[in-house]
Amino acid sequence: MEVIDPLMNRTKIKPNHLRGWYALAALCLLCSGGTARAALEVPTFSPAGGIFLNDLKLKITAKGSATIRYTLDGSDPTESSPVYSQPLQISNTAVVKARCFEKGQSGASAAELFAVADETMAAFSSNLPLVILHNVNGRVNARNAAPCYARVLIPGEKGRTTLTGPTDFQGFGTVKRRGRSSLEYPKNSFTFHTVDLHGDDLKVPILGMPKESAWILYAPYPDKTLMRDVLAYELSTKMGHYAPRTRFVELFVSRPGAKISRRSYAGVYVFEEKIKRDKNRVNIAKLTPDQNKEPEITGGYIFKKDHSDKGDPGFRTDRGSYFYYDTPKPEEITRQQKAYLVNYLDKLEGALYGPKFRDPVQGYAAYLDVNSMIDHHWIVEFSKNVD
Repeated sequence: MEVIDPLMNRTKIKPNHLRGWYALAALCLLCSGGTARAALEVPTFSPAGGIFLNDLKLKITAKGSATIRYTLDGSDPTESSPVYSQPLQISNTAVVKARCFEKGQSGASAAELFAVADETMAAFSSNLPLVILHNVNGRVNARNAAPCYARVLIPGEKGRTTLTGPTDFQGFGTVKRRGRSSLEYPKNSFTFHTVDLHGDDLKVPILGMPKESAWILYAPYPDKTLMRDVLAYELSTKMGHYAPRTRFVELFVSRPGAKISRRSYAGVYVFEEKIKRDKNRVNIAKLTPDQNKEPEITGGYIFKKDHSDKGDPGFRTDRGSYFYYDTPKPEEITRQQKAYLVNYLDKLEGALYGPKFRDPVQGYAAYLDVNSMIDHHWIVEFSKNVD
């Protein structure tokens, strides 16, 4: 089976410190001589976006006399974009964006995915949910998040999922390749973030999981059972600990200017939660830059073991263990917080390898949740989780 290399190589996300200026600019556009002008109508599509088994003619309408301009590649329409004058012939998958323009004023964009499947897909069905990722303008890599449009389909009344069946989620996102040695596999894992039309994180519930913006599409390529990680997570959850929620899905990746076909099929994946500080995920306190003294400085950290060649900021303990910052982010964690974290781990290692390591007050038990560490170690051994 051929696995299609999905998606694109860059995205445009506005820096946080510029958002206030964008808002001010938008306000200025609506004002003339101190009098606010009515906002332009947001265009509507007929038919609405979806997956179609035949070519279609797409109508774009809006009230008033404004000019409608459109794009077919997911980019925002500008005053130089084509003018809509007659129904568009959609023969291949496209992300259509439309926007009204009038007298130097522009309205909000409307955007939807119109995916066209070829005749080989008419009879396709699955007992699993389907994830359709449409790339917009290139390929994805392991460094940069790339824009995409996603549609998640769920089983219908007969318990089977089809390309024209019920939709659980549809909208914009960003994707990048995930892993290191696994990047050499013919089937890659991806990090997937849901975003709004402006590229900002958008928290949504997907496949029954609590709403968030950060997700993983995990490719269990070397695991021939496809379920080793899922089983480990489920066991951890039943032991009373947090572990990412998971759902098996089948993934299709469509390219620009192409129809969804058997060539678009990427295989069985695990759609799962990305580890993140959140009340429904890793429920720890938020540590802010001004919290540099006890007791606030003592909690709210997530750090990880990873490969050193990624070049991410990290730290080393006295015994040579190397970790990387996750939460707070490397650019947000303060000097005092870094020092506290390293000092805490140095004390843990000193107690663990010291002569009183069994002492409940001076040994490792003073620094670790012993029961959860035992459970975690058991699961790692049981599932052969070499990572």
